[in-house]
Amino acid sequence: MSHALLSASAADKWLHCTPSARMESVLPDTAGESAQEGSLAHELAELKARRHFHGMDKGAFTRKFNKIKSNELYIVDMDHDTDTYVEYLKDVEMMFSSKPYAVFETKVDYSHIAPEGFGTADSIMIGGGHLHIVDFKYGKTVQVDCVDNPQMKLYALGALKKYDLLYDIKDITLHIVQPRMSNISSWTINCENLNTWGESIKPVSQMAFDGSGECVVGGWCDSHFCKCRATCRAYMERMQRVTQFMDKLPPVLTDDEVGQCLTLAADIKKWYSLLEKYAMTALLEGKNIAGWKVVEGRSNRAFNDIDQAYKALSVSGIDESLLYKRVPITLTDCEIMLGKKGFSEMLADYVVKPPGKPTIAPESDPRKNYNPAMADFAGLESNK
Repeated sequence: MSHALLSASAADKWLHCTPSARMESVLPDTAGESAQEGSLAHELAELKARRHFHGMDKGAFTRKFNKIKSNELYIVDMDHDTDTYVEYLKDVEMMFSSKPYAVFETKVDYSHIAPEGFGTADSIMIGGGHLHIVDFKYGKTVQVDCVDNPQMKLYALGALKKYDLLYDIKDITLHIVQPRMSNISSWTINCENLNTWGESIKPVSQMAFDGSGECVVGGWCDSHFCKCRATCRAYMERMQRVTQFMDKLPPVLTDDEVGQCLTLAADIKKWYSLLEKYAMTALLEGKNIAGWKVVEGRSNRAFNDIDQAYKALSVSGIDESLLYKRVPITLTDCEIMLGKKGFSEMLADYVVKPPGKPTIAPESDPRKNYNPAMADFAGLESNK
């Protein structure tokens, strides 16, 4: 599947850091298993949505669903999470006074705003002068808010361009459904304000397309997994903020300074990991990273043919019962097998969760402060 240089999903990034799109375009795609998992979930979500809105023979649906389930990345919870998305689509459908026009996985073109810009909207419903766009997000690391979301607004501008003449659209409601983070949000904007925003970003979009402007570091670098972070000089310069504590008195850091350094160190730790990955790739490609080389890591011995090895043991007189251990699967494996709903229904009464070990976290962390006395009491209770 082709992608626009100025993709809607990365809009928050290239609208803030205009050179980023061109800088990333020359780097290899680093999408891993989570991206493939997301694509599979979207395929299932689309299948279920089409079945409800457009109708589908039961046999055809079952065949396509079974094909998805045969994928090694499929898990039982994917069925539940896509059900959550489709149930929400049904709720949106009920907002219309009559059956809306509904399409899924539809290409929208917003090149009148951002050069060569296009994307794919998961769900579009239109009726009574109102346009609804619902985006299904399968991620579970970064919670995405719908309010004033540039990705969703670009989708809306593309949908307006495609459908406004036919449906005389006045208002647009944007929705995000992110089941694995229990996150559902919506936001409404009228066409006039949306078009005003679109006009306002045209100059910045052109800069992003040209690759001009200055690199600007911010939350968009990490939340949108910028591929340039390891070698971006602006990103590196942010790490140097720790030097503000050097050559100062007193010679021992205050507790306030320790707190500030912890925040900075977390960023440095993340950046070091990105540097390692970049250097490994570069060295394996034959490039020179001054002072570093690739060496063989630690490995463990293994049988090259375990069946033949065990057969040799049996022939030598070793009792077969000594060669195998029967152990129960882990709680996590059990939950994956049953799905969260099935696991809860069958086994919730048998699950205990002892208090975790104390760890430090930023003050913005939603968890309660650790109380050693309460933790000791909870530990005693869980052991009864």
